[in-house]
Amino acid sequence: MIIPGIDGQTGQPNQVIIPAQDYYKSVYDLSTYPEFLTFSGTFVKLRQLSLSYSLPARFTAKLPGIQKAIISLQGKNLFLWTKDDLDFDPENAFSSTAGTFAGGVNFEKLPAARSYGIKLNIVF
Repeated sequence: MIIPGIDGQTGQPNQVIIPAQDYYKSVYDLSTYPEFLTFSGTFVKLRQLSLSYSLPARFTAKLPGIQKAIISLQGKNLFLWTKDDLDFDPENAFSSTAGTFAGGVNFEKLPAARSYGIKLNIVF
């Protein structure tokens, strides 16, 4: 297998042949991690936020049969800041291969879904 690229010493296209097993082991071996693939797990996350407003009694008194009404705006996974400005959530970073669990490893994981909602709570 020849890895595409330029030889840094000669400036010519790479012609070095390496066994495919060596290449894939260096890329996908979860037992060792090169330093350039290691990042800080420090993060701040706004996981859930809910803002509610109770309608005044003078307003609900005008509506027949309604004693109380509350409207809420809700959001989940609204903000994530990581020390190294990474594009993944350190909280979801883990991998499981061949029956082994590797915590703190991000192996092509999707970020947590961000969601928004409106809630109307009416007491009759």
